[in-house]
Formats: sequence, C-alpha cells, structure tokens
Amino acid sequence: MFILIYMDGIIVIGSNTFQVDRVVASLASKFSVKDLASIPTFTRLDITYAVNKLSQFMQAPSDLYWKAVKHVLRYLRGTIQPGLRVTPIEDFNLHVYSDADWGGDIADRVSTSRYILFLGYNPISWSSKKQNTVSSSSIESEYRAVANALSETLWVTNLLAKLRFPVHHMPTIYCDNLGATFLSKNPVLHSKVKHAAVDFHFVRHHVNIKRKCVSHMDIVHPPQAMEIHFQEEIIMDILTKLPVRSLLRFKCVSKFWKTLICDPYFKGKHLNYAKDDSDSQKFLICQIYPKERISSIYSCPLSPVQLTEDVQKLDCSLNARPFADCCCDGLVFLFSSDGLNKQYMLWNPSTRESIVLPRPEFSLSCCMYGLAYDAASDDYKIFKIDVTSVGPEVFNEILALKSGSWKRVRKPSFRVLPVSCGVPSGRDCLAFVHGIFHWVRLSNYGSTIVSFNISNEVYGQIPLLERMRIYRKRYLENEVSVLGGLLCSYSTANYQGEGTFNLWVMRDYGIKESWTNLYTIRDTDLYSARPKYRFADGEMLLSFRHLNRRSLGPIFGTSKGQYFGLWPQCDTSREGFAYTESLISPKLLT
Repeated sequence: MFILIYMDGIIVIGSNTFQVDRVVASLASKFSVKDLASIPTFTRLDITYAVNKLSQFMQAPSDLYWKAVKHVLRYLRGTIQPGLRVTPIEDFNLHVYSDADWGGDIADRVSTSRYILFLGYNPISWSSKKQNTVSSSSIESEYRAVANALSETLWVTNLLAKLRFPVHHMPTIYCDNLGATFLSKNPVLHSKVKHAAVDFHFVRHHVNIKRKCVSHMDIVHPPQAMEIHFQEEIIMDILTKLPVRSLLRFKCVSKFWKTLICDPYFKGKHLNYAKDDSDSQKFLICQIYPKERISSIYSCPLSPVQLTEDVQKLDCSLNARPFADCCCDGLVFLFSSDGLNKQYMLWNPSTRESIVLPRPEFSLSCCMYGLAYDAASDDYKIFKIDVTSVGPEVFNEILALKSGSWKRVRKPSFRVLPVSCGVPSGRDCLAFVHGIFHWVRLSNYGSTIVSFNISNEVYGQIPLLERMRIYRKRYLENEVSVLGGLLCSYSTANYQGEGTFNLWVMRDYGIKESWTNLYTIRDTDLYSARPKYRFADGEMLLSFRHLNRRSLGPIFGTSKGQYFGLWPQCDTSREGFAYTESLISPKLLT
C-alpha cells in the first residue's frame, strides 16, 4: 500500500481494497475527509503544445485566439474516448526523449523544450515548456532541453527508489542534436556555451559519475534500444477512431497501413465506431440555382457550435443538376435530370468515390426512395415506391447492388388509398429501421404507415393511436422518419390560423401503446416542420417552412427556436439529411 500526500490531497493506493478502506475510515475519524472515489485523469498530452501556446495570450486575447480555443474544445469533445495505453511490463528501465525547436516562437524567438519519459513502453512523465531565455544556437537550446529532461529523470528515479522499484540500468536520454551529445561528454566546446554554464555543469556532472547517459538519436531511424512494435490490434484500434479525411492521408504512411485501411473488416469496424461518434455526423444539403440550371451539394458538421469555414462544398461526377435523396452507412443515393434523361448514382461524399446505377423501369415524377443495408443477403438495396398511382399495372421497384438490375415488386394487397402528388410531398426519403422501410399513405379516410421488409419483401402496417390518425381536411403534412434508432411519425397542421407540429416516437417497435408524443410546436405562420437529427442532449434539429415563404427553401433550427445562421441556407435550398462519414466504397459493392 502507498499513501501519497500532496498539499491538501491524499492518494491511497493498494492491491487490497479492504485495507485501503480501513485507512480511509481511520483518516476520516480524525480529520474532515472528503472521499473523491477513483482518481480522475485530466492529462492530455496531445494538447500540451496548443494549450501552452494559447496561454501566452491570456492577457490580451483576440477573436483569432478565441477561434483557436474553440477548435481545441471541439477536438477534446471528439476525442473523449482515446487515451494513453498503459500495459503490463517486465522492463522497468527508464528511457527519456528530449527535443527543442530552436527559436520556434516567431513572436520572441524563444525555444520550447520538450521531453517524454518512458518506464518500459509506458509514458509516465512529459513536458512542453518555453525556455526562459533566447538561445543563440541550436546546441544551446537542445542542451537546455536535455537539462530539463535530466532533472525530471532524477526526480522519477528517486521516486521509484522510494516506491521500492529501483532502476538497475543507467537511464539514457535521447536527443537529435550531435553537438549537445558531444558537449555532455567532452568539455572542449564549453567556451561556446558559457552563457549556459549551469546546465552544462549539471549534465556533465551526472554523465561523469555514470548515473546518466546522453545519446544521439536520428529522428528518422530510432535506436534499436527503444524500438516499439505495436500489435496489429492496437494499431487498428487507434486508426478506427480517426476521421475519414485523416485515414485517407495515412494510406501513404506504409504499405501495411494502406492495406489495413482498405480492408473491408476495418471499414466496417470504423463505421460502427463512427455511428456513435458525434464528430462523424454530417449534414448534406443541396442548393439549386435555377437561372444557371445548376445545383451544389454542401456538407456541414452536425454541431450547434459550428463555424462558417466548417461548411464544405462537395463535387460529384454527375453532369446535370444532382439531387441527394437518401443515405445509408455514409453512402448517398443521387439522381439528376436534364429534362429528358435521368441519371442515378451511388456516392460516398467522404471519399468522393461513386458508381453509376441502372435506371429503374418506371420513371415516375412522384416517387420516394430508400437506401438500406440488408444483413440477410449482405447487400445494399434501393427501394422505390410510387406515391400516386394505383392499379395492377403499376409496381414498386427494388435494386440489389449485387444483382445490378431493378426488380418489380407488387404493391400491397391490402387496400391503401392513393394521395395526390405532394401529400406526402416525396421530399423526404423512406424511413428504415429494423430491416424495414416505412412510409405514410394519407387520404380523406385517415393516415396509414405502410412497411416493407427488404429481406422477405413482405408488406405490413404499423398500428397508430387514434389521436395520431391524420385527416386531410386540416393537415398539410404527415410523414415518418428515424431518430436515434426509433421510428417517428410527425405531422403539421394549420387550422384557423394556428400552425401545430407534433412529433411521435415509437418506443417499442410494433407496439401500438408505445407511441409517445415527444414534441409539440405551435406557430401561427408554420407551414411544415421536419425532424432531421437528434443531438446527444436530446435537442432536435428541424427544417421549417412558413406560410409566407412556403415556396422557398427551408430554414434549419432547433426545437427551441434557435436558428443555424451559419448553415448554407438560401431561398432555393432543398431538404437535407444527416449522414455518417465512412470509408465504405460503392465500387466494391457491385
């Protein structure tokens, strides 16, 4: 058992929980003690330099530094899970690496000393700190860094000895400056560094008594004494947590990394992690420019704290005006039309890879699409429904990517009344959850949620509460979507000058009584509202259209009325949707 005391804090560590509890209870009986439970860790080695740099401007901050601070905060929010991996070791020797950037600060040309100390393969101490004075040579700045590293090494060595973990071998400090290495062993150069005499004699003393060794390290070829070979599982676990843009760059690191990143198993593992990572969620929106007869696709981060520079304009290979219709696992179904011909494409906006898809047999003006992965057949499928026509000669269609051709699917055998084109409008895609597509059929006799299982190609209906049934006389819109893995039904009505939006969530799929009203929004000018994404805190992103501008593009905001002013919004923008960044290649799916 170890008891560590630092100022007003006491840390009690031991392998026997009972003994630790006894000591804590004994202390509590004599002093006022607050038990903080397990030891929290706040150390973030990866932001040490950034925090050090930003702290230099605390006395006179500006907008530029505030943007940098927000960038660090966004990085911290997206890297909560990664951390330093500490593994059991048999090698209890110390290895120290030191470095300095000579005159690296362009503001005052003061160098920054850095070191990291390993116990075996585990990092246990590190620092990144500006030096006190300006160094006139790289040898001087590197030598000061070695002196700082040596001070920390001596302290850690003494601490390990008190903890009964003596260091048997002479610790080695590695630096990448030959002059500093020679200076620690040979006093012939001391006349050139008289202004660094204290650090010089401090390092020389410990080298002469054989307690420490300063060795040169080629930064391209590390010494064999400290080669670290990570297991493939560890490398895969680290890379899995990186964004797609970084992984695409890291393909050039080595052949092994390129093979690993391109492996289908790794892509699937990366996708599973990205689905739960808030920074991997993006929003895709299309803007139309009628006069130029062109459209542009933009990608935005799904974060309330976003900057204008975070919005990216994406390019796809469709010649005519592209429209993004639906997505699944980072893949987006696009179509374009030049008035006569339609083109269809499956596109990954994160990797910019795409394939051209065959045209469906029935090219109807009022139809809805859905894209989903069928686990039963290990295939991605696109389902197209006609929302207006009836009769035995009209079919829905489904495209399995592996087959490469559209197949007819008969409409439901049970009676579903048609609707006029625009109710539903077809601006949203089919809702997919639990291997089943869903959509709403609305008539004067009420609304019905129709389902279609993509594995066995069987239709069904989802039960609704009576107060959820929508009647056309007063309602402007009724559709379904998926939020947080749950099936949702939403409707907008404007009756006698009062607009009302209702959002229902099915807590237990298929259970009628599990429908729960999640949101109700009232606005006299409300024409339609559509849920797009649910944030981790439960807040909802919606697209709004109002009566006085219902022919124009939507405005995006939250359920609390907070508008996203930095989103690429214009009068001709279309409904967008959220997607997850992924490495899935559409070229490997056919």
